[in-house]
Amino acid sequence: MKARGLLLLLGLGLALLLAACGGQTGSGGGGATPSFTISLSPDSLTVQQGLSGTTQLTITPQNGFTGTVNLELVDGSGNSVPGITLDLPSVDVTGSGPVTQTLTVNVGSGVAPGTYNLQVRATSRSLTKTANLSLTVTASGGGGGGSSTITVRQLDTVPLVGAYYRTGGGSWQALSFTGGEATFTASGDYEVAVRCQGGNAADVQLFKASPALTRTVVFACSGGLAGGYVQFEVNLPASIGGTPVQAGDFVFVGGFSQEYTGSNPVTLYPIMPVGPQDVLLTVLRPVGSPPTSVTPIGYKLVNLNLSGPGPFAVNATGWQPFSAVRTITLNPPSGFMGISQVFFFKDGMKVPNIVGGLDRYGTLATSGKYLGNAQARSSGDQDRLFALKETGGADWNVSFLAPWATGQFSVSGDTLTFNHPQAQAYVFSAYGFLEDSDTGFPLRVEITLYGGGSASYTVPVVPGLSYRLADPATRSVMFYLNAFQGDPARFQNLLVGGFSESALAGLDLSWAQREGSFTGSSYTLP
Repeated sequence: MKARGLLLLLGLGLALLLAACGGQTGSGGGGATPSFTISLSPDSLTVQQGLSGTTQLTITPQNGFTGTVNLELVDGSGNSVPGITLDLPSVDVTGSGPVTQTLTVNVGSGVAPGTYNLQVRATSRSLTKTANLSLTVTASGGGGGGSSTITVRQLDTVPLVGAYYRTGGGSWQALSFTGGEATFTASGDYEVAVRCQGGNAADVQLFKASPALTRTVVFACSGGLAGGYVQFEVNLPASIGGTPVQAGDFVFVGGFSQEYTGSNPVTLYPIMPVGPQDVLLTVLRPVGSPPTSVTPIGYKLVNLNLSGPGPFAVNATGWQPFSAVRTITLNPPSGFMGISQVFFFKDGMKVPNIVGGLDRYGTLATSGKYLGNAQARSSGDQDRLFALKETGGADWNVSFLAPWATGQFSVSGDTLTFNHPQAQAYVFSAYGFLEDSDTGFPLRVEITLYGGGSASYTVPVVPGLSYRLADPATRSVMFYLNAFQGDPARFQNLLVGGFSESALAGLDLSWAQREGSFTGSSYTLP
């Protein structure tokens, strides 16, 4: 049926790939308007091409302000600067005292030497504050040597059993966190190991990289949608921009959908974060049965304080037609079935919302970011290909990685070998490879290995984290194997750190995933 087809193809929405969470924006008492100020120390940096520098950002709340402050690095005209980025997309202000966080400014190897007069732009709903930053980029020395500061950042507050690092295969050293961050120095390969006390992410998380590949390691012990089910009662007008609204159209909010049957209201139960926020609602029309195309009809942007389960009423006034329609070209490999969605997000929202999918999407008459989300699945659902891209509100030609092939991954005892030709990073998630050293209970492990091509990793047993390798002779392992183009930390930031326009700017990730299992001490990908 047409309705069921659209729900399956588009209504997967955020639950398919993305999890939205964010702080709550509070309001102060009295007559003064809640606000904040920002400052940088130092406010000037000198950074070599291909390296990074750090400064301290302080956010000082005023008049009871609390909430999520989104961060972006821009030039004097308010535009992002290609090749110069911030690692920290947002900061949560939860109390009355100043909040200080380390900002890492990354300078790409292709950024021209010179002095750049930049601003750190901080936004929270209607509030925008800026702090000047003078960045001097120097030419690469070409030789190397020297140490770089590595920042390890925990994106949530779940307690840890412990966290350790080592450099160059040396001894493991404990990490000490302040404000969710820890630092150490490295001049070559380094490893980070953490174990969570709880949460729903991997129990043990292991990382291997070098300063040339990344100077920031991010992890979280929790994930998933923050918030709860919220009831919306949506009233649609007779027409939007001259296009009649008809039975069979779908209303979307928070990535969830419900079919319009011809009478108001349309009742939806999306999972939404609590607190004041802008909420986008869209109307899309499936074309074909099952649908092969979508006609974007219109949208409405409302401000609501989602302080409980509702119901929250949306009236029939203020709906607008999409300002333009863009195309999506999806060409999955032979034997794969693909789907795609495009979401819209602007600062002030907490959850992106679908504005189209299949072959087209609509753009809004307001600034914001468009997040393309596509995947392709093999007929047996063993292989999956993903693409996540900030489309810029333009036509989107989806590019997938090649699926994993025979022999591109193998296991020998405690050593993993990867060889996907397009990979820039690998993420291996497994259950049954490690176990608790006290109870023998199987643990979930996630290994992130920066650097593509052919790479091997010997899984360490880190003193102080109370785990051991499962007996290679008898172990039974279930795994997900991922080859990434782009930095997987940006995906983790979205999952747990929440959405902001700066976090989405320039996002371009694609990865190939293989699900599998093996028993015993050795295995080669079939």
